[in-house]
Amino acid sequence: MRLWYCGYFYNGYLKQLRTSFENNRELFKDVQLWYPQLTKIEVKDGHKKTFLKPIFENYILFEFEENSLIWTDILRRTPIIKFLKDGSGQLVPLTFKEVEHLKELELKVEVTDYSYLIKQSVIVTGGPFKGLTGFCKSIIKGRNTARTFVQLFNVVEREVEIPLEYLDLYEGEL
Repeated sequence: MRLWYCGYFYNGYLKQLRTSFENNRELFKDVQLWYPQLTKIEVKDGHKKTFLKPIFENYILFEFEENSLIWTDILRRTPIIKFLKDGSGQLVPLTFKEVEHLKELELKVEVTDYSYLIKQSVIVTGGPFKGLTGFCKSIIKGRNTARTFVQLFNVVEREVEIPLEYLDLYEGEL
């Protein structure tokens, strides 16, 4: 039975790891590598930029036969890898549920475009102003915050900076 195993590689060595696998293709022909990544789309100033972001930085997954000793060859040929093991030194495979969850994550596309909030009624969904409503004046680029007028105590309106992930469109009356 083929199982997935998790290995840790040193920062900046992904390219070297892939090269090592390609150079030893015959030895590793039954090993599948998987570097789970999210697809992210960023929209700034009307320009769309798509990029891949690792789900787990510096971790790569290997699929091979459960009782195979191929992992010792991987360690010998790619010294930048450290496999996750239990207390007795045995490799710990990922569960079917964990692998399925990672596959689902890879299928999702994350879009970060908050320009739709500008000049809209918003509700704060987190942080110290959670539950307050207001009006989004502008987005501050580089800080991922929005300049927002919020109603404090239903008496006074103040301009505050709120992280973009804490804002959502408000459908009710202000």
